[in-house]
Amino acid sequence: MTKEEIYREIEETLGTVPTVIKFVPDEYLEQEWNSWKLMMQDVGRIPAKWRELISLGIHVAAGDEYGVFYCTETAKLHGATDEEIREVAYLAKLELGWKPFLLGNQFDYDQFKEEAKKSFELMKSRGKVPVTGREKASI
Repeated sequence: MTKEEIYREIEETLGTVPTVIKFVPDEYLEQEWNSWKLMMQDVGRIPAKWRELISLGIHVAAGDEYGVFYCTETAKLHGATDEEIREVAYLAKLELGWKPFLLGNQFDYDQFKEEAKKSFELMKSRGKVPVTGREKASI
């Protein structure tokens, strides 16, 4: 496709050609647009809403305000609620808290992996993960 054809298709799809797309070098434009189109479709094994919520968590963790805005809005387009979006943000905070804690305490990585593997094996042998569904864990 020519650049003009790609821009026409983008405008038909999005209503405009976003400036960020205009910054993509011509030799990569078609590939980039094809990637965008693929991400906008509900294809693959992960439903679009989940995919956008996962992407949102990644952008939150990376501190990427552009990605946070974009994935929040696309998650909503795919049916995500404000409560789900807040939960993703909370989970990102919860998960990211472990890294500084482990690094700050200079916890041995190999020891961490061995202990985690033992726990996983125990859970597998029992045939279930201790907290599932809507069961509450006590703290």
